[in-house]
Amino acid sequence: MKKGHENSGPFFVLRSLPGIKSHTRWAVLVGKKIAPLSTDRNRKRRQIYAALQELIQQNALGNLANLDIIVLARKPALKLCVPEMKTTLIQQVQSLNS
Repeated sequence: MKKGHENSGPFFVLRSLPGIKSHTRWAVLVGKKIAPLSTDRNRKRRQIYAALQELIQQNALGNLANLDIIVLARKPALKLCVPEMKTTLIQQVQSLNS
């Protein structure tokens, strides 16, 4: 990643690049090594997207204009409930911003 930033935590790895769009784009990845069953991967990915959507609506993530952000889930993230996921994402995105 030449122009971007990366933030690693125990539950997620966030990677950001300057985007070409006027808004922030998100991608959530849950690998096969983390959750072998596709139903588990899809469920966790939907939960992460839902948590991000709520945080964006509450404006809890700050100003993220014009970024492309990838959220990579790690194995311990499978055991997180949505409120814990939100607090972890807020902390990581804020440290990614600074």
